[in-house]
Amino acid sequence: MTHSDQLLLVDGRHRHFFVNPAGVECDFYTFSSCPGAVAIGEAMEAHTWFLGYGWRMAFCNRCGQHMGWYYEAVSALKRPVAFWGILVAHLKTVENAAQGE
Repeated sequence: MTHSDQLLLVDGRHRHFFVNPAGVECDFYTFSSCPGAVAIGEAMEAHTWFLGYGWRMAFCNRCGQHMGWYYEAVSALKRPVAFWGILVAHLKTVENAAQGE
């Protein structure tokens, strides 16, 4: 889980759309924090969508569902140092959450 006050501009945008090497469309927002997710595995730079960042898969820390990615700067000089890319399909508005969606 995260909140809109944690939205983070990356490359001048909050929302990003990319197609991965397997042809899967990935529509996601970038956040500075996402306490409801956990990053798994070693950071990889291959196929990164953000130059200067390695990525790891991000999963829900309750149910284990894939939520997006965690990006870590390769250089200590890069800002932000890290951020989360959470898929739009896995975000809930406060209204939807109250309705149990």
